[in-house]
Order: sequence, then C-alpha cells, then structure tokens
Amino acid sequence: MLHEEFIFTEPVGTVKTGIDHSKQGAMGSFGDYEAKFARLRANFVGLKRSIEYIQDFLNVQGEKIWREELTRIVDFAVEKEAITLVNKKFNANIEDEKNYVPEFDPVDEFDATFMGRLLRHILASMDRGFYLDHLSTWYDFEGQQTFGLRFINFLHDHLGTVFLQGLDKLLVYNIVF
Repeated sequence: MLHEEFIFTEPVGTVKTGIDHSKQGAMGSFGDYEAKFARLRANFVGLKRSIEYIQDFLNVQGEKIWREELTRIVDFAVEKEAITLVNKKFNANIEDEKNYVPEFDPVDEFDATFMGRLLRHILASMDRGFYLDHLSTWYDFEGQQTFGLRFINFLHDHLGTVFLQGLDKLLVYNIVF
C-alpha cells in the first residue's frame, strides 16, 4: 500500500511545484502566459507519462489517480477562491495524508489561489479593450488580441478540461458575488 500512497502524494507535490514556478513574476500579456503554460504542460505530461509507465508494475490505475488528484487540487483552489469572494474564513477539512492538498504561496495581496490569479488576469485583459462579437474575441486599443477562443483553446490544450471546469465555476462565483 505504500506505493499507492506515493502515487497519490507525488502528483500533488509536482503539480504544486509546477504551478508555483509558472506564476512567478508579473503576468502581463497572453504571450507571457503562453510560455508559462507551455512549461507547466511539459511538467504535467512528464508526470503523467511516469505514472502511466509505473502503473503496470504497481498494479494501480495511474490515469484515474492522475485525474482524481488534479481534479481535487483544482476544486480545492476554486472552493478557497469562492469562499474568499464571499468574505468567509476558509477552513479546510483535511485530516489524513490521502487528502493532502498543498498551500500555494501568494504572489500579491489579491492572490488567494492560482485559479483566482488566472481569472483576475482574464478579467483585467477584458477591461483593457473591447469585444468584437463576430470574432468572439476581446482586443486592446492597439489591435492585439487580449482574450478569446484562442486563449480558451490554449488553456484546454495545455492544462486540460479540469482547469477549464474550475475556471468556469470560479467565473460563476465571481458573477454571483
């Protein structure tokens, strides 16, 4: 059973490290995010391949473990950000090692989680420009695309459906509160 515990905890640590490194420094343009998410994707792909490789030797379902752990990390971050939005004190019910979720170091005073930071960047990029309905895209006043389907496709390709679902939930919380 030790190997299964390792399989559960190692992805969490690696995801935390990857996300911490991807959010360092100022996030200005879409190009900044492209480079950082590409590095994060490379980390995720490497970890996922490692889990797939050892799953046969350890007789565990590596893909299922990867998906569950990543979903749990994103859901935890979304819940923490949502509670921050409604001004309640966050109190996690994490008691055993199997349910460990890492704390992410804040970058600034508004940074509760990595998901909130991403949402704030998206909203700020929309505020700096205008929306063209026929292109389904936001542009700044210099004509550069600031947000649109390209960004959503990029997030899906590099971070997956779990991150988009978390971002969607967080956007709903942001609209409601």
